Amino acid sequence: MKKLSFWMICPLGLLLTLAACAPLSTRKPAPTNTPAFTYTPTTVRTAVPDDWDDRSIYADGLVQSEQGVLDELPDASIYHISVTIGEELRSLQGQERIRYTNQETEPLDEIHFQLYPNMLGGSVQIRAASVNDVPVLAVLESGNTALRLPLARPLQPGENCVLQLDFTVNLPTEPGGNYGLLGYMNDILTLDGFYPSIPVYDAQGWHASPVQPNADTTFNDASFYRVQ
Repeated sequence: MKKLSFWMICPLGLLLTLAACAPLSTRKPAPTNTPAFTYTPTTVRTAVPDDWDDRSIYADGLVQSEQGVLDELPDASIYHISVTIGEELRSLQGQERIRYTNQETEPLDEIHFQLYPNMLGGSVQIRAASVNDVPVLAVLESGNTALRLPLARPLQPGENCVLQLDFTVNLPTEPGGNYGLLGYMNDILTLDGFYPSIPVYDAQGWHASPVQPNADTTFNDASFYRVQ
């Protein structure tokens, strides 16, 4: 197996996605809800330590005059992702731990994820899920393109929790409408949106509906990422 190791940062000037590129404001409710599978432990190890507040690794990638931006997103989500890519470059196995802070003005009783490989010609399967290291049973929605994690108690404004998902991804080998952003094609491996990600929550609720044709595939809050 091949290990993927790199660091990513998403400060104010380097947002993963821009609000201007958001999906249409009118969002349809999920057509069906599918109870998620019974989770079983996997062998994926937690390779990135949970030193959530250590942002020195990101400072190394910024010029000194811009390093102050790291303090301007104190409640941004933080993704720690460990991924192993298959030798054939057509699959991967991963685990992500996310410290998610409720930045809204109301309690949240669930957190949603988008499963982009299931929209882009590949497939992702969730092998295990937990909230604050307690296993939970999630619900697949929107034709298996979204995942909902229930919370044991509402997450109050300003509070945070740690979410964990273990997952496997089968990558497409043809563009199939995904602009070649995800898959192994023409001897090139691209992994845009390979991991389950938390979409924007606003006055309209969670933006977790399937993306429209020819629309941007991601609409997420600015977040910090460590990938190994």
